[in-house]
Amino acid sequence: MSIGHLTVETDGAELWNPKPEWRRLDSALVLNLPRLQPIQRELITPLNLLLSGIVEDNKSQVHSGAYRLAGLGQGLTPAGDDVLMGLLYGLWVWRLDRDLMQLIVETAVPRTTTLSGAFLWAAMEGEASIHWHNLIYNGLQAVDQILSIGATSGRDAWTGFTHLGHRLAGKLPN
Repeated sequence: MSIGHLTVETDGAELWNPKPEWRRLDSALVLNLPRLQPIQRELITPLNLLLSGIVEDNKSQVHSGAYRLAGLGQGLTPAGDDVLMGLLYGLWVWRLDRDLMQLIVETAVPRTTTLSGAFLWAAMEGEASIHWHNLIYNGLQAVDQILSIGATSGRDAWTGFTHLGHRLAGKLPN
């Protein structure tokens, strides 16, 4: 392939699908998830509101929780957005509900950075970085890879993922 004076050899290259087979993660995996990550104080209330809305199928609570988490924190991908991304991944695993995912993303994207919004749209489509693929295909040893993403992005995404799993399994109080 050539672009101007640049030529890139693609012979033998394999296409990579950014969407892993989320359903390969057995629902029972939630019982063995590594420790929950500590939550930043400002994330607790909106995350609990969002989780309750998901469990109770209350769209108003889901909207309110997503609204309050969106853009919360510092950086190109604020902590609240990273939590939402992990939660979206959890929905792919434990409760595939495209309408719910769309509500979360459409609520959050206008309230955050362009980069973070793009990551949220991708998460809604089930697209994930190689770290999350490794979790699905190689098991829990990949958790440390996820936790190492960015300064806190991986830990925050893992928080959203594990808190949703534990709440749906009844292991976290409302």
